[in-house]
Amino acid sequence: NTSMRANEQEVTATLNANTENIKSEIKNLENQLIETATRLLEQETQKSVKAYNAMMGHQPQNSLKHGLKNFNNPLSKEG
Repeated sequence: NTSMRANEQEVTATLNANTENIKSEIKNLENQLIETATRLLEQETQKSVKAYNAMMGHQPQNSLKHGLKNFNNPLSKEG
């Protein structure tokens, strides 16, 4: 009976450790996903600004705000 209880405690400890490792790995994957999504959004935004500038005949700029400074958002409530 004592041996069985010790075995149960060992199994429980192993399962708890595995659970913590899995939680940690999930957190790492979540962070990687956020970083990748952010990077892709930034790249697509840069492409959109370049396309907008080309369409409007603007010279290329290094900053996003140059391409969007005079952009009138059709969804804006102020317009």
